[in-house]
Amino acid sequence: MSGVSRATAVKVALVCLALAGCDCAGVMVGGHDAGAPDAAEVDGGVSPHGDAGFFDGGLNVDAGVPDAGPDDGGVLDAGAGADAGFDAGLSDGGLGDDGGSPLDAGEVDGGLEDGGVVTLTCTSCHGSLANAAPPRDTQGGTARASRTVGAHQEHLAVKSWHRNVQCTDCHRVPATIEEPGHLDAPPAELTFGAVPNAGNVTSQFNGNTCNTYCHGVTLTGGTLLDPDWATGPTITCGRCHGNPPPPPHPSATPYLCNTCHIDIFFTQGDRHIDGQLDLTVDCKTCHGDTTSPAPPRDTTGNTSTSARGVGAHRSHLGPSAWHAEVTCDDCHTVPTRADDPGHLGLLPAEVNFGASAQARGAQPTWDGARCSTYCHGQTLDAGAGTNTTPMWNVVNGSQAACGTCHGRPPGGTHPNNPQCSTCHGAVIAPDGGFLDPSLHINGLVEAQVACGSCHGLPPATGTHLVHTGLLGSRLYGNLSTAASTGSTTGYAFGCGQCHPMDPARHLNGGRAEVELYSPTAPPGSLKARSPLAAYTPGPSVFSDDAGLPYTLGTCTTYCHSGAAITTPNPVPRPGLDFTFAGYPVSYPAYAVDVARTLRPVVWGSAGTGCGACHDYPVRTAEPTTHAGVGQSHSFLGPTGLESGHAFNHNDAPLSCRVCHRDTVTAANSTTRVAGLSAYGPVPITGYFAHVNGLPDVAFDTANPVTSAGRSFTLAGATYSQSQHTCSSVACHKSQSAVPNGHPFRPDQVNVECNVCHQY
Repeated sequence: MSGVSRATAVKVALVCLALAGCDCAGVMVGGHDAGAPDAAEVDGGVSPHGDAGFFDGGLNVDAGVPDAGPDDGGVLDAGAGADAGFDAGLSDGGLGDDGGSPLDAGEVDGGLEDGGVVTLTCTSCHGSLANAAPPRDTQGGTARASRTVGAHQEHLAVKSWHRNVQCTDCHRVPATIEEPGHLDAPPAELTFGAVPNAGNVTSQFNGNTCNTYCHGVTLTGGTLLDPDWATGPTITCGRCHGNPPPPPHPSATPYLCNTCHIDIFFTQGDRHIDGQLDLTVDCKTCHGDTTSPAPPRDTTGNTSTSARGVGAHRSHLGPSAWHAEVTCDDCHTVPTRADDPGHLGLLPAEVNFGASAQARGAQPTWDGARCSTYCHGQTLDAGAGTNTTPMWNVVNGSQAACGTCHGRPPGGTHPNNPQCSTCHGAVIAPDGGFLDPSLHINGLVEAQVACGSCHGLPPATGTHLVHTGLLGSRLYGNLSTAASTGSTTGYAFGCGQCHPMDPARHLNGGRAEVELYSPTAPPGSLKARSPLAAYTPGPSVFSDDAGLPYTLGTCTTYCHSGAAITTPNPVPRPGLDFTFAGYPVSYPAYAVDVARTLRPVVWGSAGTGCGACHDYPVRTAEPTTHAGVGQSHSFLGPTGLESGHAFNHNDAPLSCRVCHRDTVTAANSTTRVAGLSAYGPVPITGYFAHVNGLPDVAFDTANPVTSAGRSFTLAGATYSQSQHTCSSVACHKSQSAVPNGHPFRPDQVNVECNVCHQY
């Protein structure tokens, strides 16, 4: 026996003989050639183990066990026959065993002794040619009631309705016959394998019944989960699991296993009871129909919309002519597999609102009958929609009309314009039909509009057209001026100059807010220049063409203001309060306060000319201002006499265009009234250089200037905005630099007049 020791082979052979009940006298049978002697080896037919040998004592040889050696010509010692001991060393030395060594492979012939090998299989000791499972246990028993027989065949026989059970499912199958634990006393040990222990089961057998995955311990509804091993009943559907299993397993009627287990029941029986839950399903298998997974037909077979499991499912899911398509995950957690935790739970199905239902900060609620979500107007103005908590099982169209979720128009802070297409033209047509339903109830406000959609741009009310005849920018809160566009034809104040810059304050209901000052405005901007600016609404409320309300209130702002120049202390006098040496005179420090005088203007009133905002000409006077400092337009000294550019040495006052050629190009008409200069109005021709926060100085290089009977050209004159200084001005006798608002007192003729004249 190749690979098996001589002693083990003998032991196995004797055990097998004993179990088979065979005891042959004197002649080797069983594993050999049925005991037939080899004509070449048996002498006289006396012994099948030698040509001329004899067995001493007539000892029996157990069936199928060969002599320990070929025994060619040898004689076994008396009393040393092939009994159960059968020592390899008892053969006559050199007569057949090479000194008592184990049999060499190939020494037994053809099942006798000259090269044959005894082959043992599982069925040699138990089972039959069909399979190794009893009946016929290791003791020859075949009774079903015997523990060693029992339901072996019901498990091991090939079946069409379940996976073929393997010996290894319940026993440890040895690799070799002599493996420890194999040839011990019955009953055989149970060592449950992977399939019986599937689903985290720890299989158990108490000698009569077994408790395993295979018999449904992980399932529900089975009528017999621990069948008796020896006398078990006929196996039918429902023994291991319900038919159908009880909830949470679906119980829709009519119920057929192959609805969900289409590849298993029972076209592929080997996938039944194999440790895996095999499903061939999609969402429509248990609810919905071939067109949609949404009921009607809920998991209990209901098709009426009055049933909670049906309700308005179909009204929500699928393409719509008036709203974005709702998907299952807007209201439910959609599983990736049918057996995902929480999916096949008890009814009713859980409602877990998704992103769309929670859009724009909504906090959806569901009480089993009504829901409140973004989709039904929860985030819109309270009370605007007539039915923001629709009833789930009312499906007659009454809860889906325009106005149920939001007002028409929405009300609250929404513009009072019932024509939806004005602002939502990408969504809805002027006739009320939906152009793109996917943009309606999609979590976004699809307002594809620009300024002017809801009101004029600019509105024609009040004096909007005067201020924004040329709109520099359409951005909300913009602080543009005509200087931003270089406009010469009109003002171009951005809406943010008079209204809030924060878009959150737009569409906030009621009248438009007027905000003439903001601490967050950029430094230097018009809106940052006058903290005291304010708007006082008018007494009457009017409506524009879009139905928006407004009043004709009063504006008090930087844009309608003039400089207020004062000197808190007297300006030092050269030669009196300090000593100077030559020209230009170097003055000790003195203070000049420059503020703004805000001139109230009624919104919508006609303009009153240049003097409505600032003096015309700009003029200072003693005693609030000393020596004409701060500006050089016109100054009234202690005696009330005028000096400065508006006096011009008894010549005609200098026209505004002399120093502000970018702003005005026409010459002023001037008169002297009670000793003071008066200017006639001139049109603004350079709006970009007017009301922009700067004293725009641009010398008139085209027209000569007449002063004291002399004519001068200002072709080379310049002005420094940072220093407020004029340079190379011919009128100043070519002085290199003269500060605007330099001290000037007529009574100091020989001192301060000499700044220009230098007599």
